[in-house]
Amino acid sequence: MQHDRTFAYYWDMLMRRHLLLIGVFCGVAALVFVVGSRQRPQYQASATLLVSQEESANDPMALFSNATGLGRRPVLVNHLEVLKSYAIARMVYDTLSESVQKQVQAGTGGDPALWLQRSLSVRPVRDADIIRLSVLAPSPELAKTLAAAYVGAYRAFNLNRSRADVSAIREFVGAQLVVVGARLDSTERGLETYKKANRIVDITEETKATVERQTQVLALLAQARAESEGVEHEVAFLTSRGDSSGQGAGVNLENTSSPLVSDLRGELSRLEAERTNLLVQGYASGSPRVKALGDRVAAMKVQLGQQLVRFATPAGAVDGVGRVQAVFARLAELEPEQVRLRASEATLAAAAQAYEGELRSLPVRERALARLTRDVDVDRQVHVLLAQRYEEARIQEAGRVSTVGLVDEPRLGVRVKPNHRNDAAMALMLGLLLALGSVFAVDYFDTTVRRPEDLERQGFSVLASVPKIEVSDELRVTSDGSRVAAGPISSRQSGSVAAEAFRVLRTNLQFAAAGQDAKTLMVTSPGAGEGKSTVASNLATVIAQSGKRTLLIDCDLRRPKQHKLFERRKKPGLTDVAMLGVPLASAVHQVSLSPVESGATPDAADDEREALSAEHEASGPLDVLFAGTTPPSPVDFLNSKAFASFLDKVAGQYDCVVIDTPPVLVSADAAILASKVNGVVLVARMRVTDWRALGEAKKLLAQAGARVLGVLANELRISRGYGYSRYKYRYYHYRYQQPAAG
Repeated sequence: MQHDRTFAYYWDMLMRRHLLLIGVFCGVAALVFVVGSRQRPQYQASATLLVSQEESANDPMALFSNATGLGRRPVLVNHLEVLKSYAIARMVYDTLSESVQKQVQAGTGGDPALWLQRSLSVRPVRDADIIRLSVLAPSPELAKTLAAAYVGAYRAFNLNRSRADVSAIREFVGAQLVVVGARLDSTERGLETYKKANRIVDITEETKATVERQTQVLALLAQARAESEGVEHEVAFLTSRGDSSGQGAGVNLENTSSPLVSDLRGELSRLEAERTNLLVQGYASGSPRVKALGDRVAAMKVQLGQQLVRFATPAGAVDGVGRVQAVFARLAELEPEQVRLRASEATLAAAAQAYEGELRSLPVRERALARLTRDVDVDRQVHVLLAQRYEEARIQEAGRVSTVGLVDEPRLGVRVKPNHRNDAAMALMLGLLLALGSVFAVDYFDTTVRRPEDLERQGFSVLASVPKIEVSDELRVTSDGSRVAAGPISSRQSGSVAAEAFRVLRTNLQFAAAGQDAKTLMVTSPGAGEGKSTVASNLATVIAQSGKRTLLIDCDLRRPKQHKLFERRKKPGLTDVAMLGVPLASAVHQVSLSPVESGATPDAADDEREALSAEHEASGPLDVLFAGTTPPSPVDFLNSKAFASFLDKVAGQYDCVVIDTPPVLVSADAAILASKVNGVVLVARMRVTDWRALGEAKKLLAQAGARVLGVLANELRISRGYGYSRYKYRYYHYRYQQPAAG
């Protein structure tokens, strides 16, 4: 049903459903209070972490970015997600002491790491590289301990990640150092054994010179191979790290098909081979020619790296501000180094092969001694080189620091749950929202007629509105000296409002008839219990009070009520007169109408008696014909010629005939009667009658050819905001002074 969405409408709706509003509000508020009171106390301890701006120097995801000038601010989102991960929670739990672990297990009853993960909350500080970390726990001491454990575990985790690349290289060099050391021991023992077995002290000077040159070449070759393996190991490490983080996934820079990149690779290989040949020929590494070629090789490496970044950058290797991510940048730097080392390795291998040919020309014993001596010298130089590199890696690893620093240490936890102030505010807000929502939802789906305006919006003509009444004592009838109620027309609280409402109905029926004959009126309703019988009796009463000779007929042959309202016997009645030939005069009950006696004060009652005296002087008796003997088939009786003849007879004898009928939607009796009367009054009980049922009743009556004069809004509740309290009906009696006799 559509409504005018005004403040008055909403206020009226809230007043009508105030019990639902109060009930839902109190229920939700009580539920929130009970839930809050049953919560276990929770304490929160917090710490503040600072993420260093130098993350690019330490973070394994941004290795060597200082060398490329591609440093970037720390990505706090990554830190937040790692802090909230299950792996960190498990690491925190493993670092706790046994007693603290027991406390955590006692409070969880399940996976302690999962409980730790859920108890943690982290948030970044806007426009700063700061993270605020908070932990909830059942006690303030445990909250502080867990917050400190989280800080320590994450700093250790971050430090281990920052050292990951250096640690990988150190482990690789350490493994190679063990292998070379074992091989050096073996070659030294072999040389010594050979000298003793063959009684050879040393080789000739000429052979020694050849061995020294070959040893130098082989040492350079071993160094180049070690460096090449180290670079390949680092490339594999970076590729695996890139795959896990989405950077550089599936990158293979060697497959770049750009002609410019291929030319640069060839030129770099040629320059490195030329520089290596000079070293093989005996030039010192600091000589001008070697140094000049080294500078050209370094420049060519930079140029090749730039072209690789330009032509081979994958889609996921550029961040939101267009900077190349550090993993791919380092890979682009290592690929030219691989090209240089491969060229150097190939040149040195060729030179070593040439010196091997010279050794083959020596005598067998001297050649074997020369080879053993060469192997010992090469292994010694390589061992020294690896030992130096291993120490450098250890120093570099020790120099790495965590990029996460502690700003504020955790303190004793403060109580955060239950927060009675917040719970009260939540109960107020949630209760109010749900209560209002419930009221609006019930009102939206409520299809009952609540106000006369609802009838008008649905296209019904409202004849009058009768307030809700409890006890009838305003319009009374008298018979044989006893006073009985003619129906619940008023209450002691309503005064003369109900009586005036029926007088308004009487007047409006005259206008609704529009000058046409309306001697026979039928009063009905869509369903049972909507007050049609009371309305019919009171309508007949006020018509009789106007001076018209009125007959009230109870045609509700299924559940007659008029004899109960007037406290009379229902036999003989309508059926007896129409079917059995009982005289009408002996079946009709004539009741007299007494002056109004309201439940107001005596003075007010006197005023009303005086105001209505003229009307009562003109009023006549009310004739009532009750239902009589119940017929086997009420429908057949109402369709009979005898009933039609009876109705025509009484219509000629009385000024107005008011007929009380069964509900329209309950039986077909009302539809049959509707076609035989001059007008129909539909009764709609406020807050009970469904407007859809009312529309269906009107439709059935229209199909039967009835003339529906309008709808009476019955049992309208009187309130301050709406209804008859706005108006106070007063009746004025004008007295005219008669001139004195004589």
